[in-house]
Amino acid sequence: MGSGSSVNSQAKSDTVDESAALQRLAKLVIQGDFGQVRQLAMRRLVKSKDGSGRTVLMLVADTRGTPLQAEKCILYLFELGADPKASDAEGNTAAHLAARRDHVRVLALLPFEAKWLQNERGRTPLMEAVLFGSWKCAKHLLHLLRQERFIDEYRGVSTARQLGRFLKASYTGDMSRNPMRQKFFGMKDQNGQTALELAKFKGYSELASYIEREMRLDVVAIGLINGLTKQEEADREKLECLAREGNVATLLRLVTRANCDLPSRAGHTMLMHLVRSVEIENASVWKQLLNLADPTCADINANTCVHHAAEAGNDSAIVALLNAGAAANATKDNGETPLIAAASNTPIRRAFLTGWFLLAGGADWSLKDSRGCTAYEIALEYDKEDLTDLLQPYQSKKFFDETPNLPSPERAEFPEVQPSTGSQSGATTRQTNWSEEEFYPVTNPQGFCIIINIGKYEELKHKEGGTAIIDPEIREGSAKDVQLVRQVFEELRFIVKVREDLKTQEIDDYLNDVKRSEELNKHGSFVCFLMAHGSHDCIYGADWVPYPIDRIVDKFQSYFCQALSRKPKIFFIQACRTNTLAAARSTIRSDRVPAMGQGQTRSTQEAGESSVTFDAAALAPLRNRDLCPAEGDFLRCFASTPGSVAIRDTHRGSPFVQILCRFMQQHYKVHDVSHIMTK
Repeated sequence: MGSGSSVNSQAKSDTVDESAALQRLAKLVIQGDFGQVRQLAMRRLVKSKDGSGRTVLMLVADTRGTPLQAEKCILYLFELGADPKASDAEGNTAAHLAARRDHVRVLALLPFEAKWLQNERGRTPLMEAVLFGSWKCAKHLLHLLRQERFIDEYRGVSTARQLGRFLKASYTGDMSRNPMRQKFFGMKDQNGQTALELAKFKGYSELASYIEREMRLDVVAIGLINGLTKQEEADREKLECLAREGNVATLLRLVTRANCDLPSRAGHTMLMHLVRSVEIENASVWKQLLNLADPTCADINANTCVHHAAEAGNDSAIVALLNAGAAANATKDNGETPLIAAASNTPIRRAFLTGWFLLAGGADWSLKDSRGCTAYEIALEYDKEDLTDLLQPYQSKKFFDETPNLPSPERAEFPEVQPSTGSQSGATTRQTNWSEEEFYPVTNPQGFCIIINIGKYEELKHKEGGTAIIDPEIREGSAKDVQLVRQVFEELRFIVKVREDLKTQEIDDYLNDVKRSEELNKHGSFVCFLMAHGSHDCIYGADWVPYPIDRIVDKFQSYFCQALSRKPKIFFIQACRTNTLAAARSTIRSDRVPAMGQGQTRSTQEAGESSVTFDAAALAPLRNRDLCPAEGDFLRCFASTPGSVAIRDTHRGSPFVQILCRFMQQHYKVHDVSHIMTK
């Protein structure tokens, strides 16, 4: 008897230990901690159940949501043999539980056949989504039935004659509605109610109308969806037009939960057109759109929104979609994943970043399309060298044995894509262990940018041997710099203010007005461009009075400007830092006003000749003080090193400003300013 009691105690102890292990594993999956999941998960554990009959997959499904890093963790559970059709004591599968919680990420990763099982009450996941008002999961399930691969009629078409008859029937409307769609829409619970009837019973009129419209649609092969009313078609065309134009403001006013996913005949939605047409960096805009639209939606050929974004090289859309629950490894009819689609269709100049974001979001580099080709092999085929270099290190490695050690970019401008725990070892868009304090807040407008350009100087009079010399000075080409800086920073959502040809006292007065402005409280950063003649560590106002750069910068220290405390303050200085001039030859000449007593005058430029000039003016040199700022959050970027001149082309502007702006346009999404300045 004692022996039997000992055995029972041991069995109970084992059960408790296993249940605790299940709970711990589920927690790690929910956090998206793949490194820890891989250490703890075992085949026996992922197949076992707790006291309520739930597997780890079901425990994960029964939560409000997971970060994008959880996708790889969930796929690893499947790799170890997790059964997506397993049910608890009430017959609920992971799909039922996810539908109740509106946990679209888990639901999207389950196989199609596991999404239509009935529990003990006869309810499907769609019915559960309806009863709990889970719009995201309801839309996901309804939109699955728009895809061609789920159409029974087309599977029987094998000859050209059959295809011709089939197409004629589909165009003329002689074909009956798709039986598979009818089957799923017609499923009833134990009380004899369909999903539509349950929606009406619960008083969810908007959701009931949405289901009725999906039931009304005819989905036939070769990319055809019919059944929208004239008003619905007009609404769809209007939203598509706005999305193609990138008119986001108007789109946000018109889009609703009911109209945002209206399909074209090919199954394309507003969101698919939007991610192909415009990049949206504002996280709040994405949040508003993806609270309404289905991020998992696919067209009739199973091209998901992520596929469309990847083909367009729209990195911000990829990140937003993955954060909203879309799958990084969804496959099209031909087996293409978004990563494979990027390898074949993304423009070459954007392929690297698109691949980087997909890998960071959990894309499986080892998956193959219907031809048996991986993303790496396709990138080779299309001569996308940067993407090939990115993927090459993983060709001999298994997806679940590795966590991508991605190269630069080191930091992405999408705060939503973050590890959930400090021990996160899965792919993320941050590749360094930076603390949250090292990231500045994102605001809209993003920041305040001022441009002070001294393009025209007063006549400088001095005497040489008793003779007066008049030497007016114009910094030709500086207008090109101003124009480009304004364009780039307005694109980056900065408020840009330009002041030109100010005397030194006027510069000082203007900077004092700026530092006292309450408007700075609304901005997350401050940028100042100083374009002028210079000497050592000063610039010159239009009246040739020197203004120390240190004094300019000091005005914006936190002690004097609280509105910019703990915000980045960046100064770009296009000015020489010397009072000596290198020998000027050929088309390179000096446009500086000579030092007093030197008696040098400007040379004449031949008409039409493009010449390079120096932003130099040598008056009394100023001692170079310590350039390290007294407080943090400052960055100074000079066009030249101490003792050197700053080049400016009279037709094209200064190389420093032009290259800086070009690099910011190309890399602002993934590099911080300090990295761009040293790239």
